[in-house]
Amino acid sequence: MASSPAAAAGPFRTIGARAPLPAQAADVPWPTSTWPTASPPEGFDGAAFQEAVDRSFARIGRGGHADTRALVVVHRGAIVYERYAEGFGCTLD
Repeated sequence: MASSPAAAAGPFRTIGARAPLPAQAADVPWPTSTWPTASPPEGFDGAAFQEAVDRSFARIGRGGHADTRALVVVHRGAIVYERYAEGFGCTLD
């Protein structure tokens, strides 16, 4: 059976032309090797967020490991939250 070009491309395909990305604003330090940190924005529901994060890091995955390995939240170019599962971290060592 012959394979079609669409099947060879896998389940994802581009429809139409891709729009170019906007230019990076000079005052937004991203991407970079060191990130600024900040507090979450005003009105942020920290308790609800923490509950959702705790559920995402729960040890329910394969072999009793968390399915989530890392979560980094960047708001306006600064890290406002980061958490790593046991055995993982922010370095690529």
